[in-house]
Amino acid sequence: EEEEDGELNGHSEHYVELRLPLGSGTPGEIVSVRIAKAKELLANAKIAVNSVYAYCGYKDERSLRYAFTKATGMSPSAWRQRHVRRKGHISHEMH
Repeated sequence: EEEEDGELNGHSEHYVELRLPLGSGTPGEIVSVRIAKAKELLANAKIAVNSVYAYCGYKDERSLRYAFTKATGMSPSAWRQRHVRRKGHISHEMH
């Protein structure tokens, strides 16, 4: 049984709720906010790739990987490798 939005694996969607108040935003806007948050977290080399999903409103790593790949054309791991040049330093090219 799927968990309700806002309570995914014990984590809340505070970031999504802060950016898009409850009941607002199209599904595309919500995905955009989630992907932006994933990029922000992936830019931090100290955060494990496989834990990012929980802070972006996805129920599991597979769901994030699917949405992220669809939105960016690459997996979260590949995005991190391309955009984080050295440990802890992010490239300014975030696309």
